[in-house]
Amino acid sequence: MNIKNRLTEFKNSNNKLYYLINNKELVVGFFALLAFIFGIIGFSISKETNGFLDVINNTIALFAFAYPDDDNIYLDIAKLLAIIGLFGGAISFFIHRVSNHLVVSSIVKKPYSLVVGLGENSRYYLNSEMDRAGEIVIVESDKSNPYIDHYIAKGFGLYIGDILDNEVIENINLSNLQQAIISSGDDKRNLEILIKLTDSFGDVEYKRVYIHSEEFALKALFMEGVVSRQNIEIVPFSFYELVAKNLFSKHSIFGDKEEIVTGSEPYSIAIIGSGELAMEVICQLFNIAHLPNENELSIYCVDREADRFIEKIKNRYSYVDKILNIKLVPLNDNFEDENFYQNKIWFEDNLTNVIITDKDEQNNLNIESAGQLNILTRKPSG
Repeated sequence: MNIKNRLTEFKNSNNKLYYLINNKELVVGFFALLAFIFGIIGFSISKETNGFLDVINNTIALFAFAYPDDDNIYLDIAKLLAIIGLFGGAISFFIHRVSNHLVVSSIVKKPYSLVVGLGENSRYYLNSEMDRAGEIVIVESDKSNPYIDHYIAKGFGLYIGDILDNEVIENINLSNLQQAIISSGDDKRNLEILIKLTDSFGDVEYKRVYIHSEEFALKALFMEGVVSRQNIEIVPFSFYELVAKNLFSKHSIFGDKEEIVTGSEPYSIAIIGSGELAMEVICQLFNIAHLPNENELSIYCVDREADRFIEKIKNRYSYVDKILNIKLVPLNDNFEDENFYQNKIWFEDNLTNVIITDKDEQNNLNIESAGQLNILTRKPSG
C-alpha cells in the first residue's frame, strides 16, 4: 500500500491515534529513519569520527546503545529517536491501553449504549450503528476476539473484561446508560448478565435492556413479564428471528410466481435444515402465508430427522394443526446422498423457494451448487 493510500486511511479513520498504534511498524520506521538522519548529521560534525564510513558505523551503533563521548544536539536527538524506534512496540501497547481507556471514559460521561459480547449477533447490530460509534461501549470478555481491533478503529469504546465483575461495572458508569444489548452467545449467561446489570442500576427513571435468547421458554418468560424489574424495559430478541424477518422483507414467499396471489392453486416452499433458524423461518411463514383465496402452502421440512423436527415445531407452536391452509411435510433426506437432488419436489411447478438454513456455510454452498435450485441462502458472518 502506497503512502497516499495510508494517508487517506488515516484521514478517514474515526480513531486516528488507534490507527497509528495499529500501524506501528510505519511509526517505528519513521522514528528510526529520523534517528538515522540526525545520527549522520551529528557524527558528521563530531570530532570522534574519521570519514563517512565511520559516520555510518557510529550511527548504526546508536541502535545498540553505543553512545559517543563527544555529544551534540543532533546526537542527543538521534539517541532519543532511536530509543523510541526500538521500544516503539512496547510504547504503542501502553498507549493503546491508555487511549482506549480514555475513549471509554469519554463515552460513559454522556448518555450511551452498552453492547455486551462481540459475537455475530452484536456485530450485526454494531455494523448498522457505525455513525454512532462514539456513543457505544462494547464489553468483551475474550481478549483474543479477532474483531476487537476493527471496532476500536471505527471509534467504538471497547472494554476488555467480564461484565459480571464489579470492577467492570464500576468503570462503565451505568448512571448514564440509556440502553443495553446483551448477547454473550449463551442464553444462561445472558440471563446472569441481565440480573447483574439490573441489580447494579440502583434507582433509575427508565432504562431499556435487550437480551438475546434463542430458548423459546426463556423468551416466553420475558414476554409474559415473569422476569422484570421496575422502570426497566426488558426486551427479548432472537438473532434468528431477525434474520427470518429480514429474509421475507427482501424476498417474496412466491419467488418469481407472483400470479399465485390472484389464483387459488397450491404452492410449496422447502426448508433445508432443522436448527433454530429453520424454526424461525417456518414461524414467519405461519404469520405471513395467508392469501385471500386461502391457497394451500406445503412446507417441506428437509432433514435427516425431519419427522422429529416437525414434532419439535408442533410442541413449540401448539396452534400449528389449527392453521388450515398450511401443512408441514417431512422429507427425511440427506443432502450428501446423490439421490437427494433427484427428489420429485425439486421439480414441482409451484415450488417457489428453497431456503437453506444449515449453520455450515460450506454445506449451503454445496447444496446450492449441486442442486442449481432457486435458493435463498443465509451465509453467517464471522
